[in-house]
Amino acid sequence: MERRSYNIDLSTHLAECDANFVRLNRLFPSMETSDLYECQLVTPAHTARLTFKVLERCPYTTIIRISQIALDHGLDFELPAPSITVRMYMDTRSVEVVEIQNQDRFRPVYAYPNEKMRQHDEKVQVNRFLGEYLSFCYEQGLADSEHTEAYLREWENR
Repeated sequence: MERRSYNIDLSTHLAECDANFVRLNRLFPSMETSDLYECQLVTPAHTARLTFKVLERCPYTTIIRISQIALDHGLDFELPAPSITVRMYMDTRSVEVVEIQNQDRFRPVYAYPNEKMRQHDEKVQVNRFLGEYLSFCYEQGLADSEHTEAYLREWENR
C-alpha cells in the first residue's frame, strides 16, 4: 500500500497560532511594558511557578521563554517541566513555537523516518501543545502572590 504524503492544513495551523497569541496575552497581559511575569499553577495534586521572560524585542516580533518550576517536593517521580520559547508576531497577532525542550527549527513537514524521528506534522503538534498548555495554565493559574497564598491556605485547610 502506497503512503500518501502529508500536507499541512495551513488555515487550521494559522488559526491555532492566532489563538495562541490571545492565550499568551491573557496570561502575560503586561508583556509590552514588562520583561518578566510569574504566576502560580495550582492543582489539587501539585503546585508550580510559571515564568514568562521576554528574551528579545523587535519592532514586529517578541521572543518569550515560558518555563515552569515545580514547587512540590517528595514526588514519586520527576517529569521534565515544560520549557517553551515562542516568537510573537505583533503585526499579524500570531505566535509560533521556536524551541521546546531544547529542540528547535521545526520544518512544516518531515519525511518519515527522519534523523530526529520527528512526526510528519511535528510543527503543528508543538503549536497545538502550546495552545493546550496555555489554556491549562490560564484555567489553573493564579496571577499574583496575594491570591496564590490565600488559595493555598484555603486548599491546605480542606
